[in-house]
Amino acid sequence: MAVIGVLGHTDHGKSTLLERMTGVNPMHLPEEKKRGLTIQLGFAFLNVDEGEIPKEVRQEIGGRIMESGKFRISFIDVPGHEMFLRNMLRGVLNVNAGILVVSADDGVMPGTVEHLRASLYAPTDLGLIAISKIDLAGEERIEEVKAEVAKLVKGTYWENARVIPYSSATGEGLDDLRKAIIELAVRVEAGNVPRQIAGKPRQIAGKPRHTAGEPRHTAGKPLPFSYYFVDRAFSVKGYGSVVTGTLRGRSVSVGDELYLYPRGLKVKVRSAEQGGIELKTAVPNFRTALNLSGARKEDISVGDLLLSAQEEVKPKGYLAVLKEPTGSLRTHRPFSETLSGIREKLNLIVGSRLVEIEGILLREIQDGVYIAVIHADFQVPIPFGEPIVIYRTSVRTVAIGGMIMPLNFPLPSSKRRTAEVLQKAGDLAREHIAGAQKDSDVVSPPLTIAYYHLTELMTKGWTEKNPHRRISLFTDEEFGAGFRLLEERLPEEAFGRDENVLYLMDRLAEEIRGIKERILKQKDASPEKVSFALLSLLPKDAILLSLSPEKLDKIMAELSLKHRDGTVFIPMEAGLGVEQENIKARILSRFREGLEGYPTLPVLRRDFPTAKNLIAYLMKRGDIVHIGQGVLVTGRDFESWGTKVMEYLREKGSITTQEAKNLLGISRKYLIPFLELLDSARITERQEEVRKPAGRFHQAEKILREIAGRGE
Repeated sequence: MAVIGVLGHTDHGKSTLLERMTGVNPMHLPEEKKRGLTIQLGFAFLNVDEGEIPKEVRQEIGGRIMESGKFRISFIDVPGHEMFLRNMLRGVLNVNAGILVVSADDGVMPGTVEHLRASLYAPTDLGLIAISKIDLAGEERIEEVKAEVAKLVKGTYWENARVIPYSSATGEGLDDLRKAIIELAVRVEAGNVPRQIAGKPRQIAGKPRHTAGEPRHTAGKPLPFSYYFVDRAFSVKGYGSVVTGTLRGRSVSVGDELYLYPRGLKVKVRSAEQGGIELKTAVPNFRTALNLSGARKEDISVGDLLLSAQEEVKPKGYLAVLKEPTGSLRTHRPFSETLSGIREKLNLIVGSRLVEIEGILLREIQDGVYIAVIHADFQVPIPFGEPIVIYRTSVRTVAIGGMIMPLNFPLPSSKRRTAEVLQKAGDLAREHIAGAQKDSDVVSPPLTIAYYHLTELMTKGWTEKNPHRRISLFTDEEFGAGFRLLEERLPEEAFGRDENVLYLMDRLAEEIRGIKERILKQKDASPEKVSFALLSLLPKDAILLSLSPEKLDKIMAELSLKHRDGTVFIPMEAGLGVEQENIKARILSRFREGLEGYPTLPVLRRDFPTAKNLIAYLMKRGDIVHIGQGVLVTGRDFESWGTKVMEYLREKGSITTQEAKNLLGISRKYLIPFLELLDSARITERQEEVRKPAGRFHQAEKILREIAGRGE
């Protein structure tokens, strides 16, 4: 189905056109009828017989004709008077095609300009221009108005829109206009409206010009969730609460449970109606009335959000990618200048919700294109990539618009530091990324995503390909395209890449230095400690924690560290802390006092109670050797004794205990453990008081080296 917005200045014939087309006057309030102008949003529906659908596109919508057998079009009639700008925006941001009505007698008026500006930020780029009241103007005047409109819309998606003159009073041109509207709506239903992709060819009514395979959110590729901004809420006797709005995403069926925000109430769909027909299942992209249980009328306000998923309401930080209106629709002063010195609050419209902006920081990245950090209390979950419009009440003009994204990462605590982050992200965008933006009314989804990643990158030091958004209007293809822009365009010498992560090289170097410092500090405090939880060595959002296991292991190996299951192991050879070096020196000094002054292993452990691992390290290195029975000798002693005994045995063939004592010049305290060690290693074998070469004698040198380095 299609939701078509009818735009134009007040008294240019929008409501009259809808009444002639549908038989329904969209002005429903007594005051509206009295004053003859639309104040609130007006609604109407058009039933289309299958025979009225152009043959060349009839097959495209096949099974999507509604249950009544009719193809239905819903219209939103938006207020044209500048006093009702807010209501106009609530309507325009919920359409997927537009009809711009310009009267032949007045021509372009202020309302024409504001409606066109607002339409650039609607989730569509499909329009139709209708020149009304041609019965009040001659041919020359009609051509003048056409030229005036053409000049105004140049450079926007309206530039290629069909222009159809008509008169509601005489009926002239109404048949042609009806056919064009039907074709416009059918193209929307057929899924041929592209999602604002920069540089992609556009589609106009009756002339599909999109590129096959473009990512888009239409009937052809539904969102995995349903959402619905409420624009009217009332109660019906015997039924209860009823809301109306434009259903987006996937279908909603009777019995479905939804969540109503900001209250977070769980509500149930009792009945659904589209185009005046009660349905079991309401399809997306159409004006929809839902009868709800679980909420009173008093619980519901205009701007509330119905969502099929239970979501946490995000904090006040949001990133927006904004673009000033294009061409002749651009205001005389850049948006950044309009913020200078103003004291009034800016207003923001998202869906049908009015939000007061509490603070905004901007960075221009291209002429008229900005990334902005917005602080505001939305009170409802905002889908990632939802269109917004910003305006100032005092001047009643559309200032700027774009797409907004809830931040999935915390911003710096101070405004100054946030501004610095935004400046760095903006500078990178301007230098490396912005050139990917082609002529377009809006910034493309891939570029919008790329700017989000850049901001996260400059805040945290790294960014991940998929921001884990449950409610996003962007496709996986668009997320992938945005991330690839950064991978391809950011300089490799400053930005590292690892699977689905981009990171700052200098920030990673800082983290590595930090790991070294924390390890040495902790080892100084607890010399025996050789393993650490990785999380204890790094900040919460560290780059290292986001890397693949292979990349992390490689970095740890370069630090002479080992990593397994979130634990870092510190081999002694990675280096000792200052305190441990001091203890090491004191231990080794005990072995310089002569052989009989050497401490035993129990004594050494007693005298150095915190150095158990350090003692093991020194034994493994062969600085000291445990020859058994708690007896310790130096590695030099052990090597010298072994060499002498092996040479003696090669020459004599055997050696007695006394001969060994005389050969080595050591007491029995050291001799007996040493000789028994040779026996246990099967280098020698004992026959009473004589020892002879054993089975492993030929490997003696290798075995003695292993014994000296086993740390036992």
